[in-house]
Amino acid sequence: MAQVVTGATVLDAEGLSTREINVALARLLQDGASDIEVRNPVGQHCLAVALKTQARLHFQGSVGWYAAGMNDGAHIVIDGNCGWGLAECQMGGRVEVHGNAGSGT
Repeated sequence: MAQVVTGATVLDAEGLSTREINVALARLLQDGASDIEVRNPVGQHCLAVALKTQARLHFQGSVGWYAAGMNDGAHIVIDGNCGWGLAECQMGGRVEVHGNAGSGT
């Protein structure tokens, strides 16, 4: 499910539920990954929430509502669009969106 390519750990989210994606991200971060590329997020809601890390997560595609919420330190890059509530209640870190963003971003 996860592989390392050019320094980044790749997580293919195709066919995974929101919970499965978030659990996989938490495990990768716990195992020491500091640069994660998430492929095929297909607009899932509530991805990469409540992270206390300095890691970089790069979503290759659009994410849904409330992505990157409640984070403290993570650098989230989204190559696509995002729904409303992006980075809601974020305490620290950085979020970049290379697409369109919903209200409340």
